[in-house]
Amino acid sequence: GIGYRRPWVTPSGLEFSVDARMGSQSELGLGLHQPLSRDWRLEAGASWQRSDLPLYRSAIYREEAGSQKLANFSQTIRTLEAQLVYDLDRHAAIKLGRVSSGIRRSFDTAMPVGLSDRYVTDLVKYSAFKVQFQVDQLDSLSFPTRGYFWDSSVERGVSGAVYSGGRLTAKWAHSEGPHSVNLGLQLARDRVRLDCDNCRSPTQLMLGGFQNMGAYRMGQLA
Repeated sequence: GIGYRRPWVTPSGLEFSVDARMGSQSELGLGLHQPLSRDWRLEAGASWQRSDLPLYRSAIYREEAGSQKLANFSQTIRTLEAQLVYDLDRHAAIKLGRVSSGIRRSFDTAMPVGLSDRYVTDLVKYSAFKVQFQVDQLDSLSFPTRGYFWDSSVERGVSGAVYSGGRLTAKWAHSEGPHSVNLGLQLARDRVRLDCDNCRSPTQLMLGGFQNMGAYRMGQLA
């Protein structure tokens, strides 16, 4: 992964950023940040994400335990967003904006007969309003020793696929002598309503893998 920041592109304070990573989860993101006043700014960005993920039997047949892998698939997510941001004394931020996303799945291996028609491989697109609240009082990004962090957002679709979703990430850090404790919480929900009755909608919510309920394989729980 690599990231680049270019502040003061213009005398008014425009900042440009780009982030990229390659691997089983690849991503390219571009961002613009324009201050409007001491407390207000505009943010705009575009991102492309591609994840290579497995599909497990336990995700289909809930009455059967086990972790037999049925297929491999790639999920691609394209996103455009623009937000108006209000900063609360540089301690917190409230964001209100519009986001447009497109999600596509493509299977790399054949699926068992009778299952392939349940999974949508066409492009699913939607536009939504987004409200986000962020607080960052941690003393370090990689391994904080004190402070707290809160990032919550809600999206409500206004066109395209019927979509609603929310995210919550929280973290608390505390130190006592030479010891530091970090506690974290992640909650999320996605709801995408499709025209077909038995189709499984594409999801961005998965568990399993390193530091993400590591007893399960990557993407084993969706």
